[in-house]
Amino acid sequence: MSDTVFFDDVSDEVRAAAQHLVAGSGRDRSEVLAAMNDQPALRELVSAFTERLIRDLAAGRHPIYTTSDDELSPAEAARMLGVSRQYVDRLIADGRLPFGHKPGSTHRTILVRDVERLAATRSDRRAQGDTAIAALLDGGLEY
Repeated sequence: MSDTVFFDDVSDEVRAAAQHLVAGSGRDRSEVLAAMNDQPALRELVSAFTERLIRDLAAGRHPIYTTSDDELSPAEAARMLGVSRQYVDRLIADGRLPFGHKPGSTHRTILVRDVERLAATRSDRRAQGDTAIAALLDGGLEY
């Protein structure tokens, strides 16, 4: 599974300021910096995000930066899980991964929180299997 960095604990004030910055994406750098100076909480968020991004890139990691309410395509969900897109399609078809559709479209979307829930379930099952195998080996069963 790829690294995922969540920004869920952002205050409503910071979220609104960030949305305002994104809405004005045609702004030049000086306007963005001025807006950040007016919002100390936003400046702190951008600073923390930038620091984390630089550390991840320096370590060769390529994490996904998101919130648990974000929607992903099946391909993005596959990247988060470290599996193929076809396997995600199978998880959807089997009802193991809930999905929705973009308005007026047939394109499927998957909530990040549902992908994280599935990843945790898979990790728990893997750990249970490892524990069972270790118990059998400790009991004298040859591998």
